[in-house]
Amino acid sequence: ESGLELTQYLQVVGAGQAKERTIVTVIHGAVRNGRLELRYVPQPRLDPVALTVTLDAPGWRVRGPRTQRLTWDRTFQLVWSATR
Repeated sequence: ESGLELTQYLQVVGAGQAKERTIVTVIHGAVRNGRLELRYVPQPRLDPVALTVTLDAPGWRVRGPRTQRLTWDRTFQLVWSATR
């Protein structure tokens, strides 16, 4: 969903610092026609961020890797097949 706000939590990271943040969310109605698609759009920055996405979907049969690690230097669309 364009403009979906995942969290309102802000974390300040100073120059030269690195911090880790875990975000847990529920997206109702995210599976459409047996597919779950998440699109990650990075904010402009000098150095790309290391991003780990782990899908936990209780009650769903998911096809595809549940954990994906990527260098967030461009827009990514992650897609899983999901059925009840």
